[in-house]
Amino acid sequence: MANTLTAFNSELWSAVAQEVIYKENVVLPIANTEFKAGLKKGMDVLHKPYPSAVLSAVDYTKGTDVTLQDIGATDEYVTIDQQKIVPFEVDDIDRIQNKYDAAAMYATMAGKALKNGLEHKVLSVMQSAAGLYIDDGDMPGGTAGNYISPSTSNINNIFLAAGRKLSNRLIGAANRVALIGPRLKEVLLDYLGGKDTEMADRVGENGVIGRRFGFDIIETQNLPFSAKWTPADNPSNGQTLTIAGVTFTFVSSLGSTAGNVLIGANTAATLDNLVAAINKSSGAGTKYVELAFKDRMILTQNGITATDGTSYITISGYGDISTATSVSADAWSLQRSHAIFCVRKAVDVVIQKDVTFEFRKPQLRLGRIVLAWMLYGAKVFHLNTDSIVDVRIDASDWTN
Repeated sequence: MANTLTAFNSELWSAVAQEVIYKENVVLPIANTEFKAGLKKGMDVLHKPYPSAVLSAVDYTKGTDVTLQDIGATDEYVTIDQQKIVPFEVDDIDRIQNKYDAAAMYATMAGKALKNGLEHKVLSVMQSAAGLYIDDGDMPGGTAGNYISPSTSNINNIFLAAGRKLSNRLIGAANRVALIGPRLKEVLLDYLGGKDTEMADRVGENGVIGRRFGFDIIETQNLPFSAKWTPADNPSNGQTLTIAGVTFTFVSSLGSTAGNVLIGANTAATLDNLVAAINKSSGAGTKYVELAFKDRMILTQNGITATDGTSYITISGYGDISTATSVSADAWSLQRSHAIFCVRKAVDVVIQKDVTFEFRKPQLRLGRIVLAWMLYGAKVFHLNTDSIVDVRIDASDWTN
């Protein structure tokens, strides 16, 4: 018997499409955003001068003229120069015939992408402007200049050293926060034996997950990260390179497998193709095969970009990013993450235009063009630089 009754089968479609999960944004609640209300049309710079002279108390002798101390001021400003946009289009035919509202779905994704980019920018500004830092030299028995490998034996010293650096700059004990990644949190909980209640007296307040040694602890997935990859020779066929769990495979014939990178005539040419693949720049289909959606989303959310150094590449991004290679001679190096311990409002974020959606009709076709955009600037002003400690973390042993 050979019955064929599949034509009677029905199909079930979900009431909603799958949701793309984005990183949680936690930085704005600790930033100074007080200037947003004062911004008006025609403004693109916020000035915030500071006193440039130090006054000191001197002895006074009765009946004798004193020497006046010179005073002055220095101007400092933040330019509102971050002009970010996410443009896309939905045809009217699709809008009518689709079961799901693609415009609404992608508008939500666009808004989250803009907010995620803002978080990257603010944390990058804080890390680069930090006037203080701690490294392995601040750990018991450590070596100055090396990055810290966090462990249960030094996790407390990280908090204590950061607190000492702030106190030595006369920064008060109030309003201190520690922005840490999931891996540093894991070490801390391991030290506590998994008893997160021991540090949980402020949980739930603006992203705070706990408190330790005077710091409100905030977990973020967007801490600045960087690394360097140097191949010993031109990669061979089948060799792989992994960034944040996303694998690129070097091949002598491009094929159609997502993540393939064409091996060039020499190392420099191959690295050109690899950088194009990581950055999703021109060359898809000839230099590389574009990543699958989920892998591209991982790189995009982590803000990962590659820079070509001819004989090596460097990558930068945001989050607890792991790196790997299938050939031990082609080593990753300088894998570095930066936790940030600071005082609230140490960074100024000036949002002139929050996430905004504009809808426009294309001239000669049906549909809607959707433009999601925002306008902002971020800066750590001079007198706040010593309110930020760059905690330099060695990420060389991180695995995905």
